[in-house]
Amino acid sequence: MNRTQKFHKFIKSFRPLYEQTVDEQYDKIVVPFQQQHRDLFDKSSLEEIYTLDWERFHSYMLAYIWRNRQSALSSLLGLVKGVGKEFIAKVEASDKIISRTEFPISTKGPQKRIDIVISDNKSWAVIVENKVNARVSLYKDGKSQINHYREGAQKMFPGYDLCFILLSLRENTSYLENESEWKYCSYSTLLKSLLTIDDPDGMTRDHQSAILSLLCNQSLNPDEAKKSLDSINQFRFLEDE
Repeated sequence: MNRTQKFHKFIKSFRPLYEQTVDEQYDKIVVPFQQQHRDLFDKSSLEEIYTLDWERFHSYMLAYIWRNRQSALSSLLGLVKGVGKEFIAKVEASDKIISRTEFPISTKGPQKRIDIVISDNKSWAVIVENKVNARVSLYKDGKSQINHYREGAQKMFPGYDLCFILLSLRENTSYLENESEWKYCSYSTLLKSLLTIDDPDGMTRDHQSAILSLLCNQSLNPDEAKKSLDSINQFRFLEDE
């Protein structure tokens, strides 16, 4: 038997084991999540109007949620690696926060706008660059998009305690190698933080559904969720620790 034949024989014997493992993990991880959050598998409004991967719409909704549900913002900051406890405590102690989208940080040259700014408007601000399918841009001066945004935000908010978050559905961690002040947040982390909201309103629940569909890369149905280890791992991350 040559190597090719041996390989095909191995694959033939391996496939049933893989399928069995997927079924077991699916029943253990995905099914309980479906039962607890069945309404999240309803089609979201962004799916209905074919804008599920439009960053701007997600930024608008997140600004709305964080402005009205301060606990969701605190939960997110607590899940993002590198955000200090003192900063989170400052956010939690704030009486009121404001949110702004497409916040301009330059008046000369190409207009640069930060996707989301959350702040108490006096001492702290969270700067969020939101990426769904896009990559971080590189400018002609050799600096990255987030480098310019950091420098601009520091000028716009002098004396503020700033927290910079790169929120991304796709892998964008490589752009943080020379940007130590930026913290990385996946969409899985985002959804996990949003699921901590008690009694979410209709808009929030709809957006939770949209994010879940993005993570699983398909329009979900509670009885037809994609059976693959990649999809199952998305649900694994959402389990309570």
